[in-house]
Amino acid sequence: MLYQETYQAGGDPAKMNLSSVTYVREIPSTPPPDSTDNMQYHVSAFPMHCHSFYEMNYTADGSAEAEFGNRLITLHPGTLTFYTPLTVHRNQKDLRTRQIVLQFSPRFVQQLFSSRTGNAALFPAGALMACGSVTVREDSSLYPAIGQLLDLSPCLNTETDDVSRPILSFPPLLEIRLCAALTALLSSMMQEGMLRLSDTNVDFHAHSLMKMQALLSRLISAPEKKLSMEEAAAMVNMSYSNFCRTFQSIVGMSYVDFCNSVRVRRAKELLLHTNLSVTEISARLNFGSISYFNRIFKKYSGSTPLAYRAAR
Repeated sequence: MLYQETYQAGGDPAKMNLSSVTYVREIPSTPPPDSTDNMQYHVSAFPMHCHSFYEMNYTADGSAEAEFGNRLITLHPGTLTFYTPLTVHRNQKDLRTRQIVLQFSPRFVQQLFSSRTGNAALFPAGALMACGSVTVREDSSLYPAIGQLLDLSPCLNTETDDVSRPILSFPPLLEIRLCAALTALLSSMMQEGMLRLSDTNVDFHAHSLMKMQALLSRLISAPEKKLSMEEAAAMVNMSYSNFCRTFQSIVGMSYVDFCNSVRVRRAKELLLHTNLSVTEISARLNFGSISYFNRIFKKYSGSTPLAYRAAR
């Protein structure tokens, strides 16, 4: 699956309204003869990332963990997640054998509500906002639309198919049926209080979103490289004050908090998977001092670095 500036399978959000793909794979019940780990050989993960479009993910079979917005939730059969543009997220411990990934552009939402003035956008509400996901049961009003999307979406086997095979467009009849199923799903979610429509002062045009996405990707991929708020604002062609307001609105936390949370996430990985000392990790991630590193690490993880490593 490709991500960030393109839809899955290489689709272009600037040209396509949506991309919907069902992914399937088989997970052997026993490990290969040369496997030394009974679980890790078939457990996949998807790295921390963000993109300029909406994404919904429905787990049909199997389980995984999703991390986003400083929360970690378990995905089980029937779980539906919803990510607004530029939501930083990842999947891990992925044992799903069938899932549907539905991605659609902000333009699709704006076309649905074209009679409204302002910049219309969809945001999680109710149980979806409180829990980070909802479970779609067979008696749910969401279930028929989910079933349609599963039936209509191209199916890719991640074990045997070339998942980078581009899906640059859908035949007209399939596209209109996918759009109808997506509209029905969004309608049901709004009716059930899971989504709210709101005007936002954030520029949801593709070009502006992609500039902000490039900044977030830079911060995620290289947390050890300091980037001042002034430099970040210049990257997205914003004034300092406008950048502060916009970043908070989009990400849900201040720029400083986001940078610190990303550095702490990387520190956790180094603590668990390397023999680097706490002092070496602090220096590598440019915390400045051990005391500051300990204070920031505890703020975002609830424990000191040494206690975190010992507990694992």
